[in-house]
Amino acid sequence: MTKPEFKKVKSLLTWVKKMITLHPENYDQTNWCGTRCCIAGWIDVKVNGAEVHARHTPSEVFDNACKALGLDNSRDYAMFEAGSAGPTCFRGTAQHAEAGCAAIDNFLAEQEAEVTA
Repeated sequence: MTKPEFKKVKSLLTWVKKMITLHPENYDQTNWCGTRCCIAGWIDVKVNGAEVHARHTPSEVFDNACKALGLDNSRDYAMFEAGSAGPTCFRGTAQHAEAGCAAIDNFLAEQEAEVTA
């Protein structure tokens, strides 16, 4: 990933963090559902719009999120993993949203380290 690509990715994920923080009651990273309530879903909404997103399968949501971030969709990324934001009992809470934002921050730190290496 180049520095300009990283800036675009960071901007997109900053928007996702904002949505998760503003609407923790809608955030759910506890299972793979393909909804806009998970990180990949929010990315798909931002890139394709809510109406188009609503017609996407979970697989398409993940593929679109990876494409938007310049990632290989055959890899596993901790940020997208079910449970990466804590146990199911936390879904929809500020604590769950904070954990999701932390997962995004970790991903961005890893990417930035690769770009600046």
